[in-house]
Amino acid sequence: MSNTEVIVSIVAEGGSIALIGNKGPNLDWQFARGVNDQTPSYLTKEDGRTGAIRHTTDWVNTWPEAMALLDRYPWAMLKGQEVHPEFRARVWTEVNRRLDRVSPDYADSRRRRWAGVCGVTGRPGES
Repeated sequence: MSNTEVIVSIVAEGGSIALIGNKGPNLDWQFARGVNDQTPSYLTKEDGRTGAIRHTTDWVNTWPEAMALLDRYPWAMLKGQEVHPEFRARVWTEVNRRLDRVSPDYADSRRRRWAGVCGVTGRPGES
């Protein structure tokens, strides 16, 4: 698909996850998840070193389906790197839904990091 844009990019040790999107002619979005895992390339030959793992899912047509793609990973617990301006409020809502399910000890620092990426002003604990 042409005109593919990053909706949200997430980084972690050894790799990254990205939700990408393509806006159609009717201004409707389609989404896919891309994964780049460098971890196998860090292994020694004796431990089974292989190349990086890279894959992209098929396209989905709805926001809930897009979130299901990301939810294959604990993405809200990882470091958000970039959020598309049109999706900042949606991503912030989704991050909070997921962080509300974990211990405040873990959630608070992650919420602050995501607040910056999502452009949230004020207190990051508030949606």
